[in-house]
Formats: sequence, structure tokens, C-alpha cells
Amino acid sequence: MATLYRRGRIWWVKVYRNGNACYESLKTADKSTAKYRCAEIEKRLYEGTYEPRRRIPLDGLVEEYRDYLRTRKAKRTAANEIRYLDQFLRANPVRRLDQVTSALVSAFITRRVRHDGISPRTANLIREVVYRLFEYAIKHHAYVSSDPRYLNPIATVEKFKLPASNIRSLNPEQIEEQFRVVQPNGLAPLVATYIYAGLRREEALWLQPSDVDLGRRLVHVRAKTVNAESWQPKTKRNRIVPISRVLHGYLAFNQPRENSLWYFPSPKGKRWSPTNLSRSLRRINKRAGLDWGCLDYRHTFGTQLAMKGISLHKIAKFMGNSPEICRRHYAAVHTEDLHDDVEFGMKRTEDEGSDRNKTRETN
Repeated sequence: MATLYRRGRIWWVKVYRNGNACYESLKTADKSTAKYRCAEIEKRLYEGTYEPRRRIPLDGLVEEYRDYLRTRKAKRTAANEIRYLDQFLRANPVRRLDQVTSALVSAFITRRVRHDGISPRTANLIREVVYRLFEYAIKHHAYVSSDPRYLNPIATVEKFKLPASNIRSLNPEQIEEQFRVVQPNGLAPLVATYIYAGLRREEALWLQPSDVDLGRRLVHVRAKTVNAESWQPKTKRNRIVPISRVLHGYLAFNQPRENSLWYFPSPKGKRWSPTNLSRSLRRINKRAGLDWGCLDYRHTFGTQLAMKGISLHKIAKFMGNSPEICRRHYAAVHTEDLHDDVEFGMKRTEDEGSDRNKTRETN
């Protein structure tokens, strides 16, 4: 049995669950609305699905969630998610998790889009970060939403539609020009690995001599721990990428020194810093009037395969992406069986043409 009562102008309900009294605000001053919400609670009590809401302090939860992210996400991914979450909390200094409403999140994202010009993708990332905070609270702190229709209140925040991908890639003439520019600087084998194997920037920089099998023509992109520093691919899945004949030529004649820890060491013999590599490539290309980078090289690999008619599923496997991402990036240039797919009605047309020819001959 649920009992209605008022605190000031707001209606509350008192229920007993497992012999304990629970109090819950119905967040309305209208008696009719309060009666309706009270009836919903009584129904859930009868069905055994009612859970009293818990007031979870936000400071302790967020600090705990930050540690959770740091131990389960890649370092850069965790840092980005924590940064987005901190931006939201600084703009909305609430004290309890139940005070973080879908309206609050939606208003914050709208302001960022209108005034800061963030992209739809970034807007969706902010929504996802807050959504995951609630998922963590639901799983580990038995958080119960005030709206029985949505276990996670952030599910009601609408996502932005992402625009069509505007990716850049190099054509064969531009690839030749890029190699001509980087060849004197000793970066041609590394750039070739990006272009002809589609590796991400850090994936190539973490390659060790044992990861490159020239005999079987395979590159192993896999997690590893070197000098107490751990690394793993972005998707947390190891994969194998075949080495093309062109890439084999670059790698076979530019193998690392026998005692080298890394397949593509920096000029100082250490592992390249991703930032330093990008800065060096940008400086080299700028002198030649070029502005391509590692992401453009990776997209070149996917684009060229798609133009050859390689299935998007296979491209996704080579690149360590989901088929959906590859479809979004490369479907516009994918040519596999396109002409055969649009052919239909040929037999009837041919038969009708044959019948017309016979009629003419008879006449």
C-alpha cells in the first residue's frame, strides 16, 4: 500500500518494502498527477518490480568512475571520456546523480553545439559519456531511475545524425609523389606500411621485428608489454594484415637493425612518439606543398581496396574496424558487382526483341 502526502507544495509517496519505509518524491504539485504516479508505484509493488530510488553523491561516484575508466580503457580514450565528463560537471555543479536529468544533458549539449561549434560526433560522445556513468551506477550502485520507462534516463537524450563521411585519400599519382618526398628522410617504409597495410598511427609505431613476418608476408598487430609499458590495439583485438608485394619491397630492403627493439625506430633509436612523428611528417610535407598525414594514408588503403571491389567486411577485418564504419567511409567508392546488381528484366527484353524480328521476317 502506498500513502500519499505533501511536503510543501510537492506530493510524496510512502511505501513499505521488505518491512522498511521508503519515501519518494512524485515531483508534482498536481494531485491528479500524483495519484496517477502513486498508482504506478503500487502496481510495481504488486508485481515485485519496485525499487526505491537511492540518492548517490556525485563526487564519490565520479571519482570511482574515473578510476574505472583508467583501468579498462586505453589511456587516451579514458582521458578523453574523463575530460568530457568533467566539462559537463563544471558547467552543471550538481551534488547527486538523480539531479543529472536528461533535460540538463540535452541543454548542455545544445549550448556546446550552438556556441562552441562542436561537431555532431563530439555531441554524441558527450551524451555517451554521461550515459555510461549512469550505466555504471545502475550496475555497481543499484541506481534506480525516477522514470520507470527508462532504466537509464540519458536514453531519452536524442543523438545527432552524423553527416556523410568526408574522408581524404591519395590516388596512385599522389602516392608516388608522397614517397618521393619522404624517401630522403628515411620514412618511406613507415609511410608504405600506413598506405599498403592500413595501420593506425600507433599500431605501426608499436610494431617490433617479431611482428613482421616477411617470409609469410604478414603483419601482426597485437597487444604487448615492453619495458613495463602496456599497449593494445584500439579495438582491443589482435589482427593480421597481409603484406602486399609493393609493401614487401619497401620492408625487405629497409629492415631494422639486429638489436633494434622497434621495427620503425625514431632517429634516436627509440619508439616514435605519435605526436613527434606527425610533426615531422607535417614539416616534411609542408616544404613540398603537401598536407597529408597518417589518417589519410590509412584511408588510402581502405579506399583503394573498395575501388578494387574487395568486400567491405574483408576491408573491416584488415583495418580492425566494424563493417558499419567501413560502409560509412568507403561505400561510395565500393564497386563490387555494382553493374550486375542493377541488371534485371534482360531475358524478357531479349525475347520481345526476338519476337519482333520474327514478325518482320514473316511479313
